[in-house]
Amino acid sequence: MLLSLIIAESALEIVPSKIVSHPSVVNQARRESKKPQEVLLDRSYHHAAMRNIPEAYRRGRPDIIHISLITAIYTPFFLEDKLQVFVHTREDKVITVGKGARLPKSYPRFVSLMEQLFQQKKIVSEDNILLDLKQENFTGLVKRLRPETVIGLSRIGKKSSFAEMAGSMAKTNGGTLVIGGFPRGHFSNTVSKEFDRILSVHEQPLEAHVVIARSIYELERVFG
Repeated sequence: MLLSLIIAESALEIVPSKIVSHPSVVNQARRESKKPQEVLLDRSYHHAAMRNIPEAYRRGRPDIIHISLITAIYTPFFLEDKLQVFVHTREDKVITVGKGARLPKSYPRFVSLMEQLFQQKKIVSEDNILLDLKQENFTGLVKRLRPETVIGLSRIGKKSSFAEMAGSMAKTNGGTLVIGGFPRGHFSNTVSKEFDRILSVHEQPLEAHVVIARSIYELERVFG
């Protein structure tokens, strides 16, 4: 059985055209010998520029995606081809992580890889597609995966636990688990309407990579 993990509405994007000429963007691009329109939006560098874009509080956090992916793809569950991993962005782009993919554990190298991916759409190593980027909304991705159940994890969901979530997934012939890839807030209605269930698995607000680690651990226990 193959399960799917979607990191949804992720705060991963190239600097929007509206702020591409802002000094913080231009200066960073110059330091890195890149064009401003090729730079990944990152609040650490572009905080001042981001005041001028909508929903700035949910954007510019590629570090969340980095640590979340590293947490997921180095687990036995992924390495044994029992889990497929996708990153859906707020701009309705979908990154498919190839089987056996290895990603840089160094954050600067990860950022460079993502900037390359946004330009080239594919990252290939020895004829294997490690990362594939396509324009696709969340609904389209779910339809493509055709899971028997889609479970979203959110603090506003029904009170549950990681173990109960894994048990629910075990009762299906294939399911999709959705975790938010943004720093604050909740899933949009466009995404949450695709959920069969929304569960709150802990009383504390947990960071995405912690939720992924705990979820995969329980899934491994159930599916072996």
